[in-house]
Amino acid sequence: MPFLLILLAACNNTESTLQPRKIMRLDIAASQPDIEFTENEQAAFQAWLEVIKGEYSKEEYANSLAVTAFEPLVLQFLPPLDSVEAVITTILPSDITPVGVISPYNQMVITHPDGFLFIALNHYLGADNQVYAGRFPEHERRRKKISRMPIDITIALHASNHPDSLSVNSTLLNHLLYQGALLESALESLPEETSEAAVLGMTMQEYEWCVENEANIWQSLISQQLLYSTDQQMIKRLLAPAPGSPSISSNAPGQTALFTALKITQSYLKNNDINSAKSLLNTSYYNSDKSLIHSKYSPIYARK
Repeated sequence: MPFLLILLAACNNTESTLQPRKIMRLDIAASQPDIEFTENEQAAFQAWLEVIKGEYSKEEYANSLAVTAFEPLVLQFLPPLDSVEAVITTILPSDITPVGVISPYNQMVITHPDGFLFIALNHYLGADNQVYAGRFPEHERRRKKISRMPIDITIALHASNHPDSLSVNSTLLNHLLYQGALLESALESLPEETSEAAVLGMTMQEYEWCVENEANIWQSLISQQLLYSTDQQMIKRLLAPAPGSPSISSNAPGQTALFTALKITQSYLKNNDINSAKSLLNTSYYNSDKSLIHSKYSPIYARK
């Protein structure tokens, strides 16, 4: 066999050994009180009860308010998970089990120390689904679609593997450096066609506004002396999902600061010959003010 054909055959064999990472449908199994759990489902169920701090039998859980209210909607509106499973096959380590659940929390993905990654399927029924109308503002509803699921899973996984060591005395800059490394790590893990706008949770119009106003955003953070502020309430307002970022500009979309966080990290990687943002989550990168200097991020002067 010619060498090229041997090489291609070897690559195909490697790909074929990669087992699809099926998402365990605990939401379905737990909503059927008359059917016994498998051993793996039972372990996942016990871990989930720890997360929600509940003491339920399988039958009690099946009859709980959240399950009876949302499981029929999940079965009706949730698209097939094949597209998500195809992406996470190359992202999730073999010791992590993805599990679909009905969750009473707003958090869309929750990790557990026993190796379970819980996905709140009731939060992915479609941005325009009427079940969300009046319950969530528009900037939150638009994230509730299946295309967002691999992004949320990837970010949650990186955050779980590399939790921040930020304190109440951490500055906005410290938070930006950590979030930037986290978001860039997610981009590195996700398929190449995944856009920065999607990872940031922005519409393309919002993202383009940030690109066009990158220098002005940076200047606003500096002129208002926000970078080194330790005001945790202000930091939360800038980083949490919101309809806008009025502290930066009346036209700035929500979480505009995360756009800057991503650009600082990308500049740092470029100017320090580092190939992986994940490595920055293992260092003092985000706790050092020198990281900004070493990033050489300066869009104000770069655009002159």
